[in-house]
Amino acid sequence: MSVGWYLYAFVDPADAGGLVLPPGIDRTPVQIVRDGAYAAVASEVDTAPFDLTLSDADLTEDGWLAHAVRTHDQVVHAVFNRAPVLPMRFGGLYATRAGLVGLLRTEHAWLVDAFGRIREATEWHVRITEDRLSSAEPGKATAGPVWPCRRRHDRSTSDELWTRMHADLAPHAVRSHQRPAAMGRAYLVRRESERAFIRAAAGLTRLVTGRRLRIEIVGPLPAYHFVDVDSHRFAGFATRSAVGRGRTGR
Repeated sequence: MSVGWYLYAFVDPADAGGLVLPPGIDRTPVQIVRDGAYAAVASEVDTAPFDLTLSDADLTEDGWLAHAVRTHDQVVHAVFNRAPVLPMRFGGLYATRAGLVGLLRTEHAWLVDAFGRIREATEWHVRITEDRLSSAEPGKATAGPVWPCRRRHDRSTSDELWTRMHADLAPHAVRSHQRPAAMGRAYLVRRESERAFIRAAAGLTRLVTGRRLRIEIVGPLPAYHFVDVDSHRFAGFATRSAVGRGRTGR
């Protein structure tokens, strides 16, 4: 078995005391790897499953990949529930613990900037869904995404709604991010602005009254969508975004 180190997130060591974390991807202990002002949240893993291509990987709900993704998110949320956390995307794999320590040293400036954006902020998701209650069989109400819609008229209606919704929500958020298709939009909200954001979100129901639509609000969440690694050399330093996309040698 080839052993490596898997990266879940970064945290300020001053906030890490007393953290109780769930087991990692291979049910090995999740550790706080410290160096200087920041620490990596990581665990040892068997690297073999990461070398599979997507065509060879078990993509079932109970397969290794689904388990690994869920575990990644569980670890991030365990930190998030107790301390500010800089969540990483699934797939960050390092050959050695020393590689993680090297990352903390070489990427110190990036960490300072990233933590400055998310330390006192959380992520909130907003999306429009179709309320199918009136057309569903009794006791079988369902909800499905409205955007993208099947008809041009529906798409136009959805775009109009998003314009009005965003105008109400944006003043209470630091940044926003358009998520893929029916997943809606993510907002980065300062903790002191959360109540105002929630009130504004609750007020959006007036926009869909009589339209058989619902507005769903989910949060607070770790700020996954607002950790900018793609435009930084960190993206190529060690992180892989899917199974089978190479591994750092550091």
